[in-house]
Amino acid sequence: EQKQAEKICAERGIELVTVIADNDAAKQQNQIEDLISQGCQAIIIVLVDKDAILSSLEVCKEAGVYTICCGRQPADMTNCDVFISADNDEMTRLGVEALLEGADEVGLDKIRVVEFVGKLTDQNAVERTEYFKKYAEASRRIVILGQVSTEWNQDTAFSRFSDLYNTLGGEFDALFIPADSYITPAESVLQANNDWGKKGEDGYHIIIGMDGSATAISYILDGYA
Repeated sequence: EQKQAEKICAERGIELVTVIADNDAAKQQNQIEDLISQGCQAIIIVLVDKDAILSSLEVCKEAGVYTICCGRQPADMTNCDVFISADNDEMTRLGVEALLEGADEVGLDKIRVVEFVGKLTDQNAVERTEYFKKYAEASRRIVILGQVSTEWNQDTAFSRFSDLYNTLGGEFDALFIPADSYITPAESVLQANNDWGKKGEDGYHIIIGMDGSATAISYILDGYA
């Protein structure tokens, strides 16, 4: 998204200032106030927190700054000019479809799945787990054995998946992961248990990720996801 913004702004002669909030809502609030003081006429916000952003949106409105919120919807849209997000319903449906196709390829009828879940104060995390339950139930083939509550933190994901892996004795067929970056800690746990392999090898699990990151695409091309 950042690269595309840089490209389009360069083509159209628009000055672009980029700041990174590092998943810190207070830092983001300070950055927005600083951007306003610099004279920015519009701010694209990949917001950290749907509630914390409201005061910043109000400040932008009062300053006459146009706001475009991306990725997460503010709790109140009154002072947000535009909201853009992924279609979590359609992404999840396609993910479940890919999971079923993967199961067919390896001859599985019932599919025992471990679901990774994001931070439940995040709209995307909530929607993706709700839609997964809906489509899993509709498939009549998917059994959710357990959830890994990642809190959108890789160390937390590693620790909790390690615990669940031991609880299940490694007995599951697939991982449904709502953000590609959490395939990496999943791999670390599987590698530690000598349970990681490509399609057709021992240790192969059907792994479904979301977002289309470069890392995830490499996993797909190499036969791991």
